[in-house]
Amino acid sequence: MPNNYKAARKAKGLTQRELGALIGVAESTVSLYEKGKRQPDNETLLRMAEELDTTVGYLLGAEPPIETKSAAPVTEDGIDADLRFMLSQLSPEETANVRAYVQGFLAARQVRSSHQE
Repeated sequence: MPNNYKAARKAKGLTQRELGALIGVAESTVSLYEKGKRQPDNETLLRMAEELDTTVGYLLGAEPPIETKSAAPVTEDGIDADLRFMLSQLSPEETANVRAYVQGFLAARQVRSSHQE
């Protein structure tokens, strides 16, 4: 399945070298990812999605790009109303998958910030 690594990188206006520096891999590794000759590990994929302001699903070619739009209304408890609605539509198994994804994302961010100190 074709990936969207290059399209997302170009949309962000980054070179392979710049993206590699942001996600902690060599320029040549980014090239291999874009050609489909190598796959990033989960942590690298999460960092790439974060740096490119997109989703892992889009990078993997499994979903359309996210649209940039104004912030969704926030509910009384501070949670984005659109996010609350989307979560309410998930099955218990899907909710568990989302929870695991968010936990992995937060753990990766914590690891990155501890390396920067």
